[in-house]
Amino acid sequence: MKIALPSDQASQGIKRASLLLVTIATASTLLACSNSDSSKAGQAVAKVNDREISVHQVDFMAQRLPQGLPTERITEARQVIVDRLIEQETLLQYATTNKIDRDAKVMQQLDSARRDILARAAIDQIGAQSSKPTDDEIRKFYDENLDLFAKRRVIKFDEVSLPGIPQNWAKIEKDLASVRTLSEATAVLKANGIEAPLVRGYTRAPESLPLQAVPVFAKKRVGDLVIWRQGQQIVIGQVTETKDMPVELDKAQPFIEQFLATRKRQEAITTEVKRLNDSAKIAYLGEFADRKPRQPGAAQSDAALSPSPSPEAKDNAVPAASAASPASGDANPINDKALAKGVAGLK
Repeated sequence: MKIALPSDQASQGIKRASLLLVTIATASTLLACSNSDSSKAGQAVAKVNDREISVHQVDFMAQRLPQGLPTERITEARQVIVDRLIEQETLLQYATTNKIDRDAKVMQQLDSARRDILARAAIDQIGAQSSKPTDDEIRKFYDENLDLFAKRRVIKFDEVSLPGIPQNWAKIEKDLASVRTLSEATAVLKANGIEAPLVRGYTRAPESLPLQAVPVFAKKRVGDLVIWRQGQQIVIGQVTETKDMPVELDKAQPFIEQFLATRKRQEAITTEVKRLNDSAKIAYLGEFADRKPRQPGAAQSDAALSPSPSPEAKDNAVPAASAASPASGDANPINDKALAKGVAGLK
């Protein structure tokens, strides 16, 4: 059965929410389908054979609707969700009748989904227990990162970007050691068989940079040549313009608070995962019997927001050319979404 959906952007959100039924609701629904009914009298919104669909199921899926929908669109969206749930219920009943839920591969998928959901819920609960940043901590972060705030400067570059690290980068770096202009740098690249397009007037704000690179960029002046690694790219840029755009503490505070809260949450998760691993009796068996225990928390999917480069990032760093490289490897930038967007929007 095909459900007709409205065609505008909000309706696309409705469709995405509905399609999540297959990946999110299937595991929990299949596990519960052999148990007692989940709905109580007066809470059912539909019935498929002898199985009821409850208003709680509709409410759960409605949480994924876009914010700010008008009342009439919410009503329409909830009907779409009900229709999707009915369609799904017919498939679930088919699956149980034909014992698909007892298939070994399906059971493994259900168990894997259950483990993943519970592990993520545990991470969420641990993170929720982290403390809220204090005013002193917010002020301290502000004072320690004045180049992001009180002394914030936006820099325009003319630059070229290499899509990766060339195999002959060691030679290119040596050739770049004496260059002072972007035209000289592009000539070096061309001599080494690399054609890179020139981009003029590219604006970079400090919150888009790795935190440890911000003070280095803050010292650059018009005409300076800077070489750094950004993700998997090498960027060679020459400063063409700088503009002071300070942000006062009162305006920056909510974004700093959210950034610090995220960092505290990640620290709390990392600490607790390490404690759990340290206290557990872990032994590798079978083909993994010779494996050495890994660092606890290394497999955590909810990666920490780190203001400093990881050891791997340092190992992969592009060496400085002309003493101009301010950033190491793949160091995480400070552009936590809230902080980056927030600071960038404060003029």
